[in-house]
Amino acid sequence: MTALHLDRMTWAEVKAEIQNGRDTVVVPFGSTEQHGRHLPLGTDAVLGDEIGCSLRGMGNIVDACSQVRPDKDGSGHRGICG
Repeated sequence: MTALHLDRMTWAEVKAEIQNGRDTVVVPFGSTEQHGRHLPLGTDAVLGDEIGCSLRGMGNIVDACSQVRPDKDGSGHRGICG
């Protein structure tokens, strides 16, 4: 089975996939924060996205390659630009 993008599906399509045997949802995530002068702000988000994409074709996975949800409390980095 190919990976599907959950955020691009209707609830009825999701229900049909579950009824057809889909049983795993992968939601990649990573923070957007500073990593010193040598790495971009989105390093963690990019890594999360790439790991999710690498799971394509591995079992009954839904959403293995979707846009990363960059959710994180970055309060520990407030004193640094970005």
